[in-house]
Amino acid sequence: MVQAIQDEDSKLIMNQEWSSIHAMAIVIACNNLAHLNIEHYWLTFKKGPKAHYKCFYKAEWADVLKQLESAVPLLSLCSRD
Repeated sequence: MVQAIQDEDSKLIMNQEWSSIHAMAIVIACNNLAHLNIEHYWLTFKKGPKAHYKCFYKAEWADVLKQLESAVPLLSLCSRD
């Protein structure tokens, strides 16, 4: 995934930057998504947890992405919006 993220100058980010971004993403996701109950969707929707959040908790997922992009502005360059 490190090779997928580039800075404003189109240079690939370093491993330390990726580790920092990854750690920040985990903290933000745990703080904002951990309380949501996705367990009852396992039988009807066979994809992984990320897909569950994106499908059944769209507002919360969008909020987490906004928080992450504000915490790590570099990620806003990768945004699809």
